[in-house]
Amino acid sequence: MVFRRFMLLAAVVTLSIVLTACAKKTPGVNTQVVSNTLNQPTNTSAPQPSESDSAKKDVLVRRAFVINFVQRYGSYSNEALFQNVEDLYSQMTDSLQAYAQQMVTAGRQNAASDKTYYGTTTYVRTVKSETASDQQVRYLLATQRVERTGDTERSYYQDITVVIKKVGSEWKVDQAQWAPATQQ
Repeated sequence: MVFRRFMLLAAVVTLSIVLTACAKKTPGVNTQVVSNTLNQPTNTSAPQPSESDSAKKDVLVRRAFVINFVQRYGSYSNEALFQNVEDLYSQMTDSLQAYAQQMVTAGRQNAASDKTYYGTTTYVRTVKSETASDQQVRYLLATQRVERTGDTERSYYQDITVVIKKVGSEWKVDQAQWAPATQQ
């Protein structure tokens, strides 16, 4: 339960960062408040965002979506037994969801009955690259993962490649592939 609350908090923080970045002052738009006299008309219409502003916002929203997905997908606890992956099914394409369901089934069958806590928490450190077309975007992200077993903790770095595809009007994750880990 604590793990799910943590992941929800991480998602909210990520989204608020994106929305704050989108709300920053747009170059070339005067947002200074000027006092009006009673006889002057007041223009209360907000400036319309340009297409480039809209495109930038779309890029930031997609990036936040991928970061949130990776942090949740890569964080695991033997107390939750793959609930992190099941919670992401709605954000996956049908093919990735089918793969994830097989992974969850196999993982639960192989789960040790050991009561010692085991968990991995994943943090996205940076988006290394982003290659986009109209219907697909490929990301390479650098993560730091913290693995805890009982009272022991180790940290390591691991890249992940994520491909999102446009499905109807939504972006969904189609591929998520971890690279070999490197030690800290």
